[in-house]
Amino acid sequence: MKALVSAVLLLILGAMLMALRPSLGSEDRHELILTSDCGAKGDGKTDDSLALKQCLERLQSQLMQGHPTVLTVPAGFYRITGVNGEMPTIRWRGGTIKGDGPHASYIILDESYRGALFSWSEAWTGNNFGASYDPTKDASGPTVTGLQIIGSLQAKADQNAFVFYDRADHVLMRDIEVINMKGSCLSIGQPKFMPVAYMREAMFENIKCWGTGTSSLPAISISSVSRPNSDATNEIDLYKLAVFNSASDGVAISNPNKFSATRSIRFFGLRIEKCAGDALIIGAKRDSGQVANIEVYSLSVIQADVNAVHIGAGKAAPGPYQVSVHGGSLNPGNHHAIRVDAGRLIEINLSYVDSPIELGAAVGDDINIHGNGNERAWKIIKLMPSAQ
Repeated sequence: MKALVSAVLLLILGAMLMALRPSLGSEDRHELILTSDCGAKGDGKTDDSLALKQCLERLQSQLMQGHPTVLTVPAGFYRITGVNGEMPTIRWRGGTIKGDGPHASYIILDESYRGALFSWSEAWTGNNFGASYDPTKDASGPTVTGLQIIGSLQAKADQNAFVFYDRADHVLMRDIEVINMKGSCLSIGQPKFMPVAYMREAMFENIKCWGTGTSSLPAISISSVSRPNSDATNEIDLYKLAVFNSASDGVAISNPNKFSATRSIRFFGLRIEKCAGDALIIGAKRDSGQVANIEVYSLSVIQADVNAVHIGAGKAAPGPYQVSVHGGSLNPGNHHAIRVDAGRLIEINLSYVDSPIELGAAVGDDINIHGNGNERAWKIIKLMPSAQ
């Protein structure tokens, strides 16, 4: 009996202490939940744009106070309109945005929404890790997982799913699907608040882009804006990346400035099907800078209206350097399989090619094209200067 009384007294005392203890407000927590903390309904009918905007603003506030914070998007259908304007750009720290999976947490953009949905600026380390590393000062890029973004092809202005402005380091994106977006699925290395823009040491895994891009925007853009003594986009790994039905180009790697090279970008399983432009661009006509050390492992391209792979550079830019494609096939429906306008140390090793390969007049002899013996049947055209 005494033991029972003692237990009851302890429970009562514990309840009294909990009542006296100051409650933790949401601004002191390291997790924000889009529904319970910001009032989103997730029913597919309610306009949840204000709730998402407030949660992103609170995420920014928490990050700026030094709290490593997660914004959780529970399973549901979150309708976002343009009534409350463009979602804010998260600045200086990345944080985490976490859904329950691309077939569970849906964010649905109304045709009235314009601009970027999720974007970051200056989410970078600022210095290298070392013995004096202080995790409380970590300002690296975000972790984003488990979301499906659905845009509107009737949108009145461009809608962009994920944009990384200015500098970003150590970004991790996994299990993301973007569907019917009148704009970019993913854009890297765009300036907004700073004169330089690039991404370093980042990884993307299981990213699918369906029906994205516009006539002037590729589905996925990987670029840099550099200045003297600045870095450029480098050390990016992309695993199981798929682009379907792009309105123009599929994946474009470029470098508009003449300083540091956009470099060391690796694809492990790249699939591009049906695009209205080039499927994979390595070096753009408008570039002044170099693109280098691009590796593609297991490439599959079907129905590119222009070129399955286009390697080139601007008139004043050095050609892409050390580009290699290791395995895969350029399947039926591509207007041209490969076009190389400029470049050095390029190696293409494919199992199947069913459309012409064009080599520009300015291309040197250090380009090797292999097909395990099948290349003898491929149509390889060396263009004359007048055909450029």
